[in-house]
Amino acid sequence: MKLIKHCHEVESGNQGSIAQGALLGLVENFRLEITHSFPFPMASEDGGDDEDFQLAIMRKLRLVNVDHLHVGWYQSSSFGNFLSPQLLESHFAYQTSVEESVCLIFDTAKTSKGFLSLKAYRLTPQAVALYKAGDFSPEGIRNMKVSHDGIFSEVPIHVKNSHLVNELLLELSEQIPWSPDHNSWT
Repeated sequence: MKLIKHCHEVESGNQGSIAQGALLGLVENFRLEITHSFPFPMASEDGGDDEDFQLAIMRKLRLVNVDHLHVGWYQSSSFGNFLSPQLLESHFAYQTSVEESVCLIFDTAKTSKGFLSLKAYRLTPQAVALYKAGDFSPEGIRNMKVSHDGIFSEVPIHVKNSHLVNELLLELSEQIPWSPDHNSWT
């Protein structure tokens, strides 16, 4: 919920801005569990170092016994447009430090139309090998057998809410009238 709120706030406040943040959690029995997230500061908010900010937040979370293993990051997108050299570089750094890490992409435009669009991605082994080799020429890409659809692999997501969040969603659904004519909330 924090992640979704942050993405919508950034989109409504700054046209063209992308919301990004850290995902914290734990890895257990080949399963990655995301238990907490926090937003990265906007570039104009603070001239300080992003790494120092992240470490300070993680230290504070550790003091209050919140899972503090950095398991990935999230980014907002609009209509599925999220690929960029910066995204590849950032996720390569995450995935090489924590092998199970993911990049969550939250599509604010699709969600505002009534469809929750939250997808998790990981770099494929071929994309990691290509990035390690550093040869991004057409020949290098062809030799590594990486195509546009072989850069990322989608990871299935299972969303579990706390009982309080489920109650909040139930109360909100009772407050917002349903329009059967339009098959949507009005």
